[in-house]
Amino acid sequence: MEVNGYKIEPGANLEDVNLAQTNLEGANLAQANLRYANLTQANLASADMEDANLAGADMIGANLSNANLSGADLRADVRLSGANLRGANLNGANLCVADLSGADLQGANLSDVTAQSTYLMRANLGGANLGGADLDAAYLYGANLTNANLVGANLRKSSLNGAELTKANLSDAHLTSADLSGANLTQANLTSAYLGTRRMSDREMRIHRFDSDDILGANLSGADLSGANLTKANLIDVNLTRASLKGANMSGANLLGADLTNSDLSGAVLTGATMPDGSIHD
Repeated sequence: MEVNGYKIEPGANLEDVNLAQTNLEGANLAQANLRYANLTQANLASADMEDANLAGADMIGANLSNANLSGADLRADVRLSGANLRGANLNGANLCVADLSGADLQGANLSDVTAQSTYLMRANLGGANLGGADLDAAYLYGANLTNANLVGANLRKSSLNGAELTKANLSDAHLTSADLSGANLTQANLTSAYLGTRRMSDREMRIHRFDSDDILGANLSGADLSGANLTKANLIDVNLTRASLKGANMSGANLLGADLTNSDLSGAVLTGATMPDGSIHD
């Protein structure tokens, strides 16, 4: 296959090429070198880009629906803002510091991706598989994660403020120092999740621009937090109506103003916790 004089084939060397707005639907570019390529608004639907090197590539507005990007290198400020990645396979891909703000990743497979400090603001990740993903310090504020699979995901220091996490599966997820302020976690599964506080260094605060795990005003109504670690977690004004907190460790947590109506606290550890009325639990 040849497009604009370039051979489109597995292992092709297409570094720095301009393929903007070209039709590459179904193309086989497995293990190809596409570093710094211009693929703006290109049609790569159902393309095979497994293990391709796309570091620094510009794919703003590209159509990558159902594309295979498993194991692909998408680091070094790859631009995928507004791209269509519905149903794409990104299993094991490296997305560190990539810009996917506003991208459509509905139903995409992002299991085991490395996405540290990745920009996913207002991205559509509804129903996406993020099991085991490393999202340390990722920017997910305003993102749609409805029904997303985040089992065992690393979300330490991630920004999830205002995110939609209704019915998301966060069991065994690590949320230390994550910002969940204003997030909607209605009926989310947080069994055995870790939300404990770790004091951040001054350097971390400057880099990430938010401090400790902040769940102020989050909606956790009907959420399953059975066995979750909420040690010293900040739960001020959080909506926990009908939530299951069976066996959760809430020692030292701040629940001032939280709504615990019809929540299940059987077996929960509340030693030293500040209760909704401001009293300290023995």
